Amino acid sequence: MLAGLAVGSILLFAAACGGTNPDSNGPGDSGGGQGQLPTACSDQAATGGAQISMVSPHSLDPANVTINAGESVTWTNNTTSPHTVSFDGGLDCGYVLIGKSVSVQFDSPGSYHYVDKIVPQYMSGTVTVQ
Repeated sequence: MLAGLAVGSILLFAAACGGTNPDSNGPGDSGGGQGQLPTACSDQAATGGAQISMVSPHSLDPANVTINAGESVTWTNNTTSPHTVSFDGGLDCGYVLIGKSVSVQFDSPGSYHYVDKIVPQYMSGTVTVQ
């Protein structure tokens, strides 16, 4: 039981400090060969661009968005548990805690698939950049 508490405490500490998932592969393409995947996530909500809400019970509203190059997408966790935002090709924004947001700016046109590694069967979508 103590081991489980220690692991949980480490995960919460890493998330609170903006830590990312250790199996992140770094930057790459979008998986579809279009565009260069961004290399950084911000824990600040972006103005403009698109907003995606993580909502209960494990869904995204909306899951798919279209933006212009140079704009950002902000994911806000409106659920009762932490979630993640991870892109095919390697960019991993780590844990998004309850009530918190993460933003990614997209400078290169393309189609970028993302997933919540905690519940990938329910929470995934695509950012299309024109």
